Amino acid sequence: METMKILKWSVILLALLLAGMALVPMVNADDLLAISEDGTTNSLLVIDTKTTIVASGVNASSMNSQILANSYQNLNVPKTVSKFDIAQFDTIQLNTDGENRIPVTINGKPQILILKRMNFENIDDGIDSYSGKIEGMDDSLALFTFGGKVVQGYVEIGNETITIAPAENRANTEKAAYPLHIVYSSKDTLTSEKATTVDHGLAKLPPGVKLSAKSLEPGPSAPAAVNGWATVNILIATDNAFYTQESNWVSSANQIMSMVSYQYDRADIQVIFNVVSYDASKRTQLSNSPSITTDPLGVFHTYFPASYLNTNNADIAVYLGGYDKKGSDAGTQGAAWGYANYPNEYCRYAWSQMVVDTDDGLPIHVYDGSLHARRYCVIHELGHIFNANHEDSSGTNRAYVWYTPLPQYTVMWSGYFGSSFNTHEYSSPSYHGDSTHNNAAAINAVKSNIAAII
Repeated sequence: METMKILKWSVILLALLLAGMALVPMVNADDLLAISEDGTTNSLLVIDTKTTIVASGVNASSMNSQILANSYQNLNVPKTVSKFDIAQFDTIQLNTDGENRIPVTINGKPQILILKRMNFENIDDGIDSYSGKIEGMDDSLALFTFGGKVVQGYVEIGNETITIAPAENRANTEKAAYPLHIVYSSKDTLTSEKATTVDHGLAKLPPGVKLSAKSLEPGPSAPAAVNGWATVNILIATDNAFYTQESNWVSSANQIMSMVSYQYDRADIQVIFNVVSYDASKRTQLSNSPSITTDPLGVFHTYFPASYLNTNNADIAVYLGGYDKKGSDAGTQGAAWGYANYPNEYCRYAWSQMVVDTDDGLPIHVYDGSLHARRYCVIHELGHIFNANHEDSSGTNRAYVWYTPLPQYTVMWSGYFGSSFNTHEYSSPSYHGDSTHNNAAAINAVKSNIAAII
């Protein structure tokens, strides 16, 4: 009888999904259903009692996937994800002051997720990020963001990462009681033998702005470590495109910043980020600029001048861009004028592309606008603000590559191959690197200057 009940509900839920309804009711944990294309009931990650698996094992190239995309307009599935689950989540409220122990099921195995709230912002918007691990797995990493009707999750276990990301745009999310999410594994993502360029080094300054003699100097050959922590205030802005295409752009920014904070929270870096504002107040002005796709960094500076950053108590600012860059530098995913311009105001700005790059000429768009790609680009451009540089730097502030046996690139590497190759960490002798490939030391040497801008 129970088997017949499950089959009956499975047919009903699948019919609702293919009919394109914007809402599938949540069910109790005892009735948790997984409808797979191969007929199995396995799913990647379930937060127990809070998750409904609407469909599992959906192949991106299948008819079901196309029907899904047609039924749910603007469904956000990264182009490199070949297979995924569709899930919905009930409201999840955690203790913000202490440890949270959350029962989860990962690849069919019960686990306990241990999370604590992160401290990179203190904005009362109901959206918070948490970091932690899987109980009993000290080498695991978990970063989750809850609030704004959506869940964002990232779990590293061994050589696999599992990502939870909201899949609907803002308008559909606001209408739906339980918005759709995708859940996918790094084992089900495509890669390419050719990298997408993140940037070509430091961005050119606007016309009429000259480099100082100091700006022409190479990075320090042996930067001295700075003892103690430095707190850097950061403003995060966006445009209309990213604002509307995301389920909740503040939640997405939070999840990006969770990895930023995690990477800077190291003994050889010791930087604390404090988000002073998630600023969408100028999104229409940014989007209406005729130069937004050719010079997004310059447009960002125009509408967010140094005086605006000062008023908002922001040392630095990052623009999460919703447009694919065009023009002479098409194919790059980010830009920053960098620390070479310190103490000039141009050291304070970075732009990072949040959407798939369509001008790389590859059958597979390596820069796919996925969570991994977004984080890589943001951390990379922030690194330039803190004087970290590419693999071809003339100083010791360089990126590093090692082999496992596949090549693994630290985050300042100028080319992005995908989540299987590019890591989010900065090079250093304590992590991956050595005395001549030491992004962390460069960041550590200048952090106090950046923190003292405001």
